[in-house]
Amino acid sequence: MELKHGTNYTVTLQGFTSAGPGEPAVWTHETPIADQCLLSQINGINRTGVEQEYYDPFESVTVRCMEGYSATRETISCLRNAMFTAWSNSVPCTEQCKKSDLSRDPNVQLVPPQDYYPPNTEVSVRCPLGYKPSRDTITCKSAQDKNVWDVTVPFRCVEQCAKPTGPGINSLSPNKDFYDLGESVTVTCAPGYQSVSDVIRCRKNKTHSYWNVPDPCIDQCLLSQINGINRTGVEQEYYDPEESVTVRCMEGYSAMRVTIKCMRNGASTSWDNRVPCTGKTDFTQYPSIINNNNTLKWRLSETHGVLTGYQLNMLVWKENTVIEEESHQFPPNVTEYRIPMEADTNYMVTVRGLTAAGPGEASVWISGNLKAAGASDSYFQVSLVLKPLFLIILILVVLCFTVKEKWEQNRTGEKRCRRETERGGRMEMVSL
Repeated sequence: MELKHGTNYTVTLQGFTSAGPGEPAVWTHETPIADQCLLSQINGINRTGVEQEYYDPFESVTVRCMEGYSATRETISCLRNAMFTAWSNSVPCTEQCKKSDLSRDPNVQLVPPQDYYPPNTEVSVRCPLGYKPSRDTITCKSAQDKNVWDVTVPFRCVEQCAKPTGPGINSLSPNKDFYDLGESVTVTCAPGYQSVSDVIRCRKNKTHSYWNVPDPCIDQCLLSQINGINRTGVEQEYYDPEESVTVRCMEGYSAMRVTIKCMRNGASTSWDNRVPCTGKTDFTQYPSIINNNNTLKWRLSETHGVLTGYQLNMLVWKENTVIEEESHQFPPNVTEYRIPMEADTNYMVTVRGLTAAGPGEASVWISGNLKAAGASDSYFQVSLVLKPLFLIILILVVLCFTVKEKWEQNRTGEKRCRRETERGGRMEMVSL
């Protein structure tokens, strides 16, 4: 069937069966007159509620666009020329910028949040806390028949560097919670810390952002950390790495080192010797024999460190000859030692208190024939600071007595030999 312009058609189709005719199907069609304008030809036009589809020449219609389109004209008119008819504006509705057209990080947020944006609209770009957008704003730009975004490359949220919170940081300039990539911060360290770098920068690797100096402040060596150190007259309390200080110990302590040095170990510092001053132990009861039962007892009042035990050394000699040396260590709860004393035998016992800081002063107990004036017949006691040289001198004295006695015996024998030679005419050499 040939359709003619300006003619309306209605076709009804009905089927028949043995039970009778069925429901008819109706098809209608309206063909426009050759010189009319068709509304559906306009892209993006909203035809909802439109009363007609065809418009005669010089007839106008109000433009209403669908969602996602913007109207460039309020009205359009059907125009006629010599051969055909057409609308006065073929594109009265232009497509808006779509959010879905953007190549962006899923974390990127647009403000205001919409699916479509009209032309010449500036949109703010936001990111979660701790991130900064690669662009602060984007704009929907007007084009001839379609509006487009002014950004073509993907934009994203770039991780920022969180506020430095390393140890010893006193102040930051500028001071804020997050810093952009490439931004610099001036760091001031607190007392007791040394600045490794006055300025630090926010950088980024393949996975995350970071500060180029993670610990801009490292702790200094604190002089008061040293037990027993004498700080009187000290000009400073904190020392930088590689800096040295002369050791002066308090009363009751002895210096084991002349100088100590502040050493750096990664992000921290420490003295190269943490115990340059060793505590001295104080005896309240010096070593002595109680009730003549050959048991040596002592008691200690320790005030310079934790007592870890006792060191007992014993030297035994008889007739000016050293016959035995013993050394024992006892736990802190042992404060006595039984000596297997023998007749005509001399004993010298030294007892030291041991602490975590080192050994303290020694107390000496001596028995036997070497007695001081006013000492008892069985033993006497003397307390002094025992140096290693003291024991050596005592041994040398004993050896000197032995050598002198031998020498005198040899001289006596030599004289006897000379007398025998004078009497009998015979001479003998006596070896020493």
